[in-house]
Amino acid sequence: MAAWIVPGDVTAVYADDVPTVEFIAHVQGLATIEIGTQSTVGDGLKAAMVEIVHRMWAAVTADPNVAQESLGSWSQTRRSGLGLTDTEKKLLAKAVGTNSMHVVPTTRGDDTFVDVLSRRGAGTLVPDASGGDPIPWIADGD
Repeated sequence: MAAWIVPGDVTAVYADDVPTVEFIAHVQGLATIEIGTQSTVGDGLKAAMVEIVHRMWAAVTADPNVAQESLGSWSQTRRSGLGLTDTEKKLLAKAVGTNSMHVVPTTRGDDTFVDVLSRRGAGTLVPDASGGDPIPWIADGD
């Protein structure tokens, strides 16, 4: 699998960060679990990966005795763990044009709603032109 970003992409944005190729490959592996392999890598995906690598690199290279730093109005809290955050998962999905909608199956086993009604003699189901409630379907010929 080709690398989506290289260490120089991260260093160009965060000059103090010099993550290893292996570290970036690890982060890309985590991202692949969420969004699959990508044949093309657009600017949005590169930007998302740079941000994720930056956060994770800061976590692994930070002084283990420092959990939070602040100076004037600036502050930073170090998070433990190297998993993707929910925000990062959403960012990756947006970067590749997917969303978090899921399909809910409307069948039980091999039977569909139409199969069950057909066995009960309902005939062919067609959309109800009147838009009736709650299920806008009627048996053909009714």
